[in-house]
Amino acid sequence: MPKKGNKYKIGAMALIAVVILVIGLLSLGVMKYFQPEILFLTASDTSVQGLNIGSNVKLKGVTIGSVKNIQIITNDKFTILITMKFNLNAFIDKALTNFPIIKTDFQENFNKSIQPLVDKGLRCQLQYEGITGDLYVDISNYDPKEYPMPNLDFLPESDYPFIPIIPTASIGTILDNVQSIAKKLEHVNINKIADNFDSLMSTINELVLKLSEIANGRKLDEVGNNITDSLDKFNQTMNSLNILIKAIQIQPDSLVWGKAGYKVVPSLNENK
Repeated sequence: MPKKGNKYKIGAMALIAVVILVIGLLSLGVMKYFQPEILFLTASDTSVQGLNIGSNVKLKGVTIGSVKNIQIITNDKFTILITMKFNLNAFIDKALTNFPIIKTDFQENFNKSIQPLVDKGLRCQLQYEGITGDLYVDISNYDPKEYPMPNLDFLPESDYPFIPIIPTASIGTILDNVQSIAKKLEHVNINKIADNFDSLMSTINELVLKLSEIANGRKLDEVGNNITDSLDKFNQTMNSLNILIKAIQIQPDSLVWGKAGYKVVPSLNENK
């Protein structure tokens, strides 16, 4: 029959083993699976190549969550819906003040806290994670007049808050703009421009000849009429060229970025 003291020793060893197991699980981050899941959304109608499930979500460069899901909305533009998970504990650890949602009803309080910030200009933007080509979602403040809230009719019904996304100078965006410029150049009548230029040079030559005739003593009234006709032709030629010049003056960036839309904000992390 075992001694009574051995029973205590076995019980103590079992208790120590349980404590070690719990400490090990905590060190491996098992508690994150028991945290409340707080979700929010954004959507992009451009390429999200390089963004994956598990990609970081950062607030001005500080990691506060991750991408939970990426889905395709089959509307006219095939919009990409990005679902993100907010890591409450990570935010609290890095925040110097108490966040107003650390009570109960986490998702509801999160929604109430986020919406006023969105109204003031809180926006998402895809950024490059180093030089690997991987993307992450960066959240920061922008001018709400420059980047207004979009029409959300394309979104499925959801209880999660929506943060609009703004475009970035990614490789995909640059390629899209280059293609847009190429399509516009297809409609430019190069032959007509060349003909107008030839007509301009011809008109200038005629004007020089008329002025030379004045110097040689021809009748002023006859030469004046000829000069007037030449100037009319010159004006007509310049008007045809002014169409292209005015377009450049009104929107010079269209030669690089194509059709005007949201202003592209360069990635601050491309060279990191």
